Amino acid sequence: MFSFLKKDVLVLIRDRTELLVLLLMPIILTVILGFALKGMFNGSFSSFDMEVAIVNQNDREAGIERFHEEVSKLSLPNEAQKQLTEAAITSEPFNLLAEMLKNEDISQIIEIEYMEEAEAEQALEDQEITALLKIPENFTYLSLNSMLLDQGNGSELVVIEGKESSLLAGIFHDMIERFVDTMNFETAISKASNSTDTSNTTDPDEGKSIGGIVTVTEQEPITSIEYYSIGMAVMFAMFVASTIASKAYVENYQYVFDRILLSGKHPLLYLSGKAISTAVLVFIQLAILFGMARFVLQAFSDNSLQFWLGMIAIGLLFSFCIGSLGALLTAITLKAKSNVVPGIFSGGIVSVLAMLGGSFFPVSGMPEIFTSIGDWTPNGIMLTATLQWSQGLGTAYLAPLMIRLLLITFVLTGLSLLIFSKRRAA
Repeated sequence: MFSFLKKDVLVLIRDRTELLVLLLMPIILTVILGFALKGMFNGSFSSFDMEVAIVNQNDREAGIERFHEEVSKLSLPNEAQKQLTEAAITSEPFNLLAEMLKNEDISQIIEIEYMEEAEAEQALEDQEITALLKIPENFTYLSLNSMLLDQGNGSELVVIEGKESSLLAGIFHDMIERFVDTMNFETAISKASNSTDTSNTTDPDEGKSIGGIVTVTEQEPITSIEYYSIGMAVMFAMFVASTIASKAYVENYQYVFDRILLSGKHPLLYLSGKAISTAVLVFIQLAILFGMARFVLQAFSDNSLQFWLGMIAIGLLFSFCIGSLGALLTAITLKAKSNVVPGIFSGGIVSVLAMLGGSFFPVSGMPEIFTSIGDWTPNGIMLTATLQWSQGLGTAYLAPLMIRLLLITFVLTGLSLLIFSKRRAA
């Protein structure tokens, strides 16, 4: 087995062009992407610029006044009624929404303009605005009635997106949706924390905190250099698999494979040798790339020895998975007796897998179907696992990802054995 590994390493070292692509190119791309998209990871990325119209059909003051009238009709002590009216002013959703849109960070990317409904619809049609936010009549009254008195079904905000700016309009829609979800969540917590007997204003547990803020990790947010160090490493690892398969085609063409069989070696030793060679080369590649990122680009500089031991374990599992992928590509190449398969894989499939796995940019903003596929690609799993580990998340979070990686490894290995055995029987 060692002789097969030595052979593949020596063949790859002699091909200096291929070696430079596998080792130097990911470092170059990490530097370029890391510094070019630095702002996207530190929160200063503000290339989005959108104009949004707000159609306000709600009368906030009238809604609060009407709510006060409803409260006065309830058989509650004066102190309880006073608390409800004060809560109505502080938690009135339209005012909170307006304050959110005035936030300095949001105002840098969203320009708000209040319009009449007909004017806003025309502006949306003329593509003068990105989206339209409609606040219906009695929004304040209906929302407060539902939030504080648990009466009625509340109200809703209506977002109409422009057809020609789906990305920006989608961002605004998600922002409003998150605001609504947050309001509903906080309302549910408030209801759960209050006594069912609203007349009891001298609750002995009053003042005690129910719930709180719990930080998942104390790690600093990941930098763009760290993100792309991982993203490029996992992408170029897949090029190793296609490279090994290409070398297998050359060996088959030059009758190296036949000479190995004539020497009395079992055919599966050749295939397993390719898998192990791919895994070892991938692990060496990962070690070099992460080493360059650590000592040259100063990435992951604040992490402990435990972090690097975990990275080694994750890297080993990923290397075995890519090794099984290399075995599969080798089996297909030998069966087809053509170098087309490794060429297609390295020329197009790797780029698609890299995009779905998040090597170029985080996939959280992509449609769910793409993120679901990316969650089952070897590079996507490796990227997610490494990011979670770098953020201080424990093995409980990583275990499902590692199991998924092992499952993919077994499936690819089984397919390679099936195809290779059929090739030998042909």
